[in-house]
Amino acid sequence: MMKQIISMLCLGVGLLIGVDVAMSEVLPLHTKYNKYEIVVSLPDGSKEGFQVDTGATTTTMSQESVERLRKSKGGEVIYLGKRSAKIADGSEVITNEWLISGVKLASLVNLSKIVVSTFQGSHNLLGMNVLLEFETFTFDTRNDTLIVGKTLSSIIHPYERVGNFFIGMSKEDTLKLGNPQEIGTIKSGVDRFFYTNPNSDAKLAVFFKDNRIQVFCFTNPKFKTREGLSTENFDTPNQKLIWNGGDTPTFNYKTGGLYFVVSSRVGCVTYN
Repeated sequence: MMKQIISMLCLGVGLLIGVDVAMSEVLPLHTKYNKYEIVVSLPDGSKEGFQVDTGATTTTMSQESVERLRKSKGGEVIYLGKRSAKIADGSEVITNEWLISGVKLASLVNLSKIVVSTFQGSHNLLGMNVLLEFETFTFDTRNDTLIVGKTLSSIIHPYERVGNFFIGMSKEDTLKLGNPQEIGTIKSGVDRFFYTNPNSDAKLAVFFKDNRIQVFCFTNPKFKTREGLSTENFDTPNQKLIWNGGDTPTFNYKTGGLYFVVSSRVGCVTYN
């Protein structure tokens, strides 16, 4: 599937999506076991405390909480698959990855969809993949609050999202973001949507397997990782990228989930 995607994109596939802006918010924090904790509203109507950890790359939840959400009717919980991850003690575990919709921080900030991990013994922990949804975030230790700036939709999250498009999103939810200019099928069970921005000619290709987004690729240079990597500058020296030669050379994000195609200057976010 990946070779087919790259071949199509070399012919000129690629999208410009706007930035979602929200007012900055002051979110109350609570101290538990000498750690900051924030109350998170979950889609089944419950509220749970999440330890805020800026040293954690991903957000985790207890297996019990995710299982409860799966059985509830409050929001959508999509299983994305397994991957290997390092936890705080340095050990490596196999995690289950989930896309959860309808999550709010302190009942104030709607995150719409977030990716969380579960594994044996995992607990509720708010990691950087959520905090980086905001242009700025500041801890006010005097008042025990977290001040978050406007939300960003132009940040690339390897393994997870770019713009408003998430790995694991259904076709139905994708169509709510806008109608594609072209819809096609690669093979049985694998479909594609192409979007083109008429003002800039930037493009986005969204690839589905069994009705869920597996890969999306983009040409818009305004999409950037937190380090500033984009389709415009990926071929300048950067320790976050690894050269991958072959018939179709790419620069791959060191920890996976993102690569840039050299010949077509297209970036792709993928789950694996």
